Amino acid sequence: MSLHITSGGIQPHQPYDGYKSFLDTSTAHLRTYVASGSVASGSSSQFGGVHHAQQQTPGQSSQSKWEEPYFDDTTPRNVTGLVGKSAYLSCRVKNLGNKTILRVPTATIIGGPDLHVDKGSTINLTCAVKYSPEPPAYIFWYHHDEVISYDSSRGGVSVITEKGDVTTSHLLIQNADLDDSGKYSCSPSNADVASVRVHVLNGKCNHEAGATE
Repeated sequence: MSLHITSGGIQPHQPYDGYKSFLDTSTAHLRTYVASGSVASGSSSQFGGVHHAQQQTPGQSSQSKWEEPYFDDTTPRNVTGLVGKSAYLSCRVKNLGNKTILRVPTATIIGGPDLHVDKGSTINLTCAVKYSPEPPAYIFWYHHDEVISYDSSRGGVSVITEKGDVTTSHLLIQNADLDDSGKYSCSPSNADVASVRVHVLNGKCNHEAGATE
């Protein structure tokens, strides 16, 4: 497997070990990498410690009997990308059988990383949890790293949670004040924390300043 990132145009590919390494250079940081095996007849190969080829014996069919899922070695082995552009690395797994491929659950606050609202309006934050095999048992909301209390003396704070293939949690804060500015985070039971920064604007003062001018 070879992968080469250039600043403009195609350059000669440099050999790259797709089995064990990630590309992390000063020009690009790819968080995904291609795992592509190369299996010849009568040989065996391993990826991640999983044996995925068998010795072919006389009289045996040309198609090996795979006991475990294995990487298809017909995927492209040379990928060229440009700095600042997306590089797509493909990986195909065969012989899954009754096994499944799971994606890591992720949480995202829609509209981030910064949201602006007027003073006196309603802050409406939506946290979406995707790729979860089952809905999270709970989702906690934080303001300045402190758990938000829905029964606080401030009042006007509520949460609506809708569970499904994509679970969403809506945090509603009525009559937003300047003290409501800052970092908000949602923390599902089965995913990493997602954060957003809310800026409450003193619209009344801004309007008056504009009228004076």
